[in-house]
Amino acid sequence: EAEDAFTRAQAAAPRDHRPLNGLGIARDLAGDHAAAQALYRRGLALAPDSPSLNNNLGLSLALSGAYAEAIQVLGDAAKSPGAGPRARQNLALVYGLSGDMDRAAKIGRLDLTEAQVRSNLKRYEALRKLSDKARARAVHTGQGPDG
Repeated sequence: EAEDAFTRAQAAAPRDHRPLNGLGIARDLAGDHAAAQALYRRGLALAPDSPSLNNNLGLSLALSGAYAEAIQVLGDAAKSPGAGPRARQNLALVYGLSGDMDRAAKIGRLDLTEAQVRSNLKRYEALRKLSDKARARAVHTGQGPDG
């Protein structure tokens, strides 16, 4: 139902990147990461500096196992002017999902207390054990193991 609403919104305003972002999240939640990534990229063609599209593309790449590309996308987003803690913590999340807990912790410490970093590292380990759909849901909604 949400996907239908985003599709209608995108048809009504084809130059608006926001419905493409919503459609991408819906595809990620359904486990269709390739389609999600295509939607995020279409949105980025309309709004290249969109933090949400860049973050969601990076997360989707990680969910599909393309960790190096995800790290590149999120690393660029984290370095962009005005990037805040969310961009850095998404980068830390992707390092954690890839199994590089040392890098995840190093980046996490830029914004978080040591206790928060330890908690996140435990969450990353738990996320790595989830099914694809459960991991996508946990990553995109913040709900899931200890989220």
